[in-house]
Amino acid sequence: MFNNKEIKKGNKILSCLITIFILVTLLSSLALAKTISISPNVEKDCIYYFYGEESTEGQNVDAYLFTLQQKYPNITIQTYEVYYNQQNNELLNQYFKVFGVSEESQGIPIIFIGGSYLIGEQSITSLLEGSIKNNPSSACPSLQEVQTIGVVGSSTSPEILNTISFFKVTGEALKNMFSSGMLALLLILLIILSVTTEKENILKRGTLFIVGVYLAYLIFGIGKLDIFYNATLGKLFTRLIAIGAATFALVQIKAFFGTWKILFKNFPRDLKEKLKKYVRYTLSPIGIPVTGFFLAMFTFFTADTSVILIRNLFEGQYKRAVVFPILLFHNIILVLLLVAMTLGAYFLRQKLDNIAHQKNKNNEKKKELLQKHHLKLLNFAIYLFILILGVTVLFL
Repeated sequence: MFNNKEIKKGNKILSCLITIFILVTLLSSLALAKTISISPNVEKDCIYYFYGEESTEGQNVDAYLFTLQQKYPNITIQTYEVYYNQQNNELLNQYFKVFGVSEESQGIPIIFIGGSYLIGEQSITSLLEGSIKNNPSSACPSLQEVQTIGVVGSSTSPEILNTISFFKVTGEALKNMFSSGMLALLLILLIILSVTTEKENILKRGTLFIVGVYLAYLIFGIGKLDIFYNATLGKLFTRLIAIGAATFALVQIKAFFGTWKILFKNFPRDLKEKLKKYVRYTLSPIGIPVTGFFLAMFTFFTADTSVILIRNLFEGQYKRAVVFPILLFHNIILVLLLVAMTLGAYFLRQKLDNIAHQKNKNNEKKKELLQKHHLKLLNFAIYLFILILGVTVLFL
């Protein structure tokens, strides 16, 4: 049997051994952790990464490079956007030349590290870490003549203009022509044409309205009027226009059957005069293009990707002289529906007037009465179309 003194002595020895074991374990863990944390830091490579902001390739490369930077905190990654920065684009072309990248292989995203390059997302994400470990130098890629090696994968053109084709611009403009914003402008144009009694004024007023719309989109395309590029404001505008146009159409359809005479008879005279004055100004040679310009600004939210791309190039002061004609062409396509409706209204009105003239060649009074009758029927058809289109735009 052990006495109390021996038991106490044994407990002390056991406590010392446990303490020593814990200390040794902690020190070993700290040493191992330090070794693990230091090992990634030994890589001090310098990497140049060229990419395009609108490029469909390489969308995962940024996240991959961020993870790589966390794993190897001592590496340097310099990024260069080449679509909207002319200097970066020129620098990339220099590296293509020095590294001997053939013209058919040139693309983005691309990584330059040491004397090698990797083109394409798959090449970068699968081979870059190995290139970092095997690269003996920490120097940044040089523009001096060196022996190079590279891997080429799927990529897009480093020239942004190569991503803009005639068919793409035309297709997007045609699609945008039927957007809620442009249809709202069409409703306004149809209202203006429906209240135009003189045939000669149809082309004039329609043209002036279209000019105002065209100028608004032209100025927006060169990077101005940013404040109106607001989806919330734009959607509210189109709905208000749709409701207003549908209401106008209903009133006119009712008036066609003569059921609103009492209402307009009792309409306040002062308010009626103010409304007439406002309508006269709106339909004046100055008021119509101003109206078209002002209302078009609230439809910028439906702008297609080609216009946004051109805007970015203008804001970056890059390739303006090249993309400006593209913007002019795009906007011509964009307003074609407005042009078609104006011409359609004019020629239909002319056709109806010719019919009235042929039926009453020798009776001017009957001819005028028939022309008014035809105009009334034509406007009735326009009001029905406005009503249907207004309801459609309301739910787009």
